[in-house]
Amino acid sequence: MELSKNETLVGKWGVNFVPPQASGIWIVKLFITDKRILMKVEHDLSIGAAVGTYVLTGMDSGENGSIYELDVADILSVEQTENFFMKGFNLLMRSGEVYTFKRGLLGVNRIIKAIESVSRRGGQIDRE
Repeated sequence: MELSKNETLVGKWGVNFVPPQASGIWIVKLFITDKRILMKVEHDLSIGAAVGTYVLTGMDSGENGSIYELDVADILSVEQTENFFMKGFNLLMRSGEVYTFKRGLLGVNRIIKAIESVSRRGGQIDRE
């Protein structure tokens, strides 16, 4: 993953990502920097990918190797979620979109703290 000039990597984790405008789940490598959140698609688990069709949404089908980015200044809030064995978190963006990340039994506290630490630099973030 190539960072831009004067950008610092805060942490990286493997997570499952549920795109706000597409169906399915993508396995991504999540990179958190002091300026951006980058998601590198490692596997697309959507039905569209399984049958080789394009998902008709604002995002493409999550082709392996694709990189998506979010500006940390656009994060309004981060919410931890937990449903039995599924731990995760949601990011609410200024656009109104919600980005959902899941990690199964693995904890998400360190990821949330990393996001909060970089988001506060761009403006106050609410923790729901």
